[in-house]
Amino acid sequence: MKKSKEFFGDLIQATMQGDLTRIKLLLAQHSNEVGEVLKGFQSEGKTIFHIVASSGRANVMRYFLSCLADASERKVVINTQDN
Repeated sequence: MKKSKEFFGDLIQATMQGDLTRIKLLLAQHSNEVGEVLKGFQSEGKTIFHIVASSGRANVMRYFLSCLADASERKVVINTQDN
């Protein structure tokens, strides 16, 4: 799985800003690979979970965790409601 630097840059920025709408749009573009994107993401040795935790965005963390749970069941559903 190879994603562009632009995709990951956009994901980092949206995560740090707590922009759940933008995050959902970005992940919807890769809906079949959401689990892999979230698990495999690293920037300067940090995972997306490190980044979201350091930004204090609990709603984003809940959303990412729900995506992983859905991905583990192979039923990735992009929830469009704010958590």
